[in-house]
Amino acid sequence: MGCEGCAKWPEVLPQVESLTSGGIAVSHTPFDRIAVDRACLQAGRPAPQLIWLDSARVTRRAWPEFSHKGYGLLNITAHLGIPLAHAHDALCDARACGLVLVRAIAEAGITAEGWLARTRKPINLLAGIDCLADPEGHVYGENLLFTGSLSMSRAEAARIGAKEGCTIHTGINKQTSILVVGDQDMSKLAGKEKSSKHLKALSFISQGATIRILRESDFLAAMTILEQPVLATA
Repeated sequence: MGCEGCAKWPEVLPQVESLTSGGIAVSHTPFDRIAVDRACLQAGRPAPQLIWLDSARVTRRAWPEFSHKGYGLLNITAHLGIPLAHAHDALCDARACGLVLVRAIAEAGITAEGWLARTRKPINLLAGIDCLADPEGHVYGENLLFTGSLSMSRAEAARIGAKEGCTIHTGINKQTSILVVGDQDMSKLAGKEKSSKHLKALSFISQGATIRILRESDFLAAMTILEQPVLATA
């Protein structure tokens, strides 16, 4: 498509600034941010003071299976069932970016502002944390995974589970034996109320896998009970 007759960047920049002022600009990978900065430089105009959130970085943290590969917009929208009729079309890509973020907010229980902070942290929050399964723990051999919004950090929850013998996983698989789901109800999105990890766990269960699904409060109560000394019988 040619650009003859199209508005020039200096002409549309004021409208862009008015629409985005005080908000968060979402792009999948940083190239849109680079393009805006370069366009402003070429036009001799200061770049708008946008708060940028990279939905590719969100994707890599929200869905562990895409933490290192496959997190391109076309692939992740196909995985999530988000329509993307024309890849690389500005409007279609913008809509898809927004819907990917909405899904990540719903499934992880993290707000857009929270994702701004989360994307500045390592993909695996458990990296470097001493949360190896204690072989003396009461439930040694269990494979534990968390999903949803918890009342504590994932690292703290992981330490609690590891202390009682659980191996901490960051992604769901058929070896997962305990899935802990945050108590907070997740917002409905595309008819779904459960996270992708929760749905995959249910799929594995239907195929014969033994996975216990616990609310966070039930998990913490169980860990507290295990911490209590066993009373000797008379």
